[in-house]
Amino acid sequence: MFSKYIFKFFIFILLNIFLYPNTIDLNKLKDYSKNFKHMNNSQIINASIDNASYLLGSGDRIAINFSANDIILNNILTVSHSNDLIIPNIGMINIKGMTVEGFIRSLNDLCKKKFDIYELNITLTELRKFNVVVSGINNSSYHYSVTHLTRVSDLINNIKKTNLDFFDKISERNITLKRNGIISNIDVLMYNSILSGYNPYLLENDLIVLNKKEMFYEIVGEVKNPGAYEYVNLETLKDALELSGGLLKSADVNAISILRK
Repeated sequence: MFSKYIFKFFIFILLNIFLYPNTIDLNKLKDYSKNFKHMNNSQIINASIDNASYLLGSGDRIAINFSANDIILNNILTVSHSNDLIIPNIGMINIKGMTVEGFIRSLNDLCKKKFDIYELNITLTELRKFNVVVSGINNSSYHYSVTHLTRVSDLINNIKKTNLDFFDKISERNITLKRNGIISNIDVLMYNSILSGYNPYLLENDLIVLNKKEMFYEIVGEVKNPGAYEYVNLETLKDALELSGGLLKSADVNAISILRK
């Protein structure tokens, strides 16, 4: 637990509705949007794919190493816009709705019908890129090129790098994801802090809406990162402490104060 030399610890939670009135200047926001820097090539690879779940599609590039009899194939092939992959001397496979594992099985089955003995090696060398739409910036929309290994937080963090001033007004805790008629909220700041919460990989036709910051609370005292934080509905004291980096060793959990006006 804590030593007998523990210092007092205070947390003051100040709701913006009382102490931080909404003073966002819409004209200034429009000026920001005019200078919004659009990075189209936001390819972010932060994980390896799962061959059992990754669905192949138009634009994926696959390396195939094949040998049988006098036939040797060592090519990188691209899936066509009709989701077909033509493999010289072997045949054509339509990969629509097919995982990497499913494609490997299908290609092996095709080879078995034509060759008694063969050697086959397959790997996915390049993921297809597709566009997602980011809106909410003065009613403007921007298209960003991503892959299926790009999470919502990856895209938002990448946009923020070149638009720091603009993000003074934009919420990182209330990112709206619209997918197939379903609306979800993404708390990017919480995910960046403790890798917790809903933060899916992006899919084709996703729409991301940026919202304005509204309410705040402030944490002061024996925490790692004291300061003002944006408030989200149903947030607990535990959530606030995690967002601020957690307690210092000098904190006294029996001396937490919440100040509300």
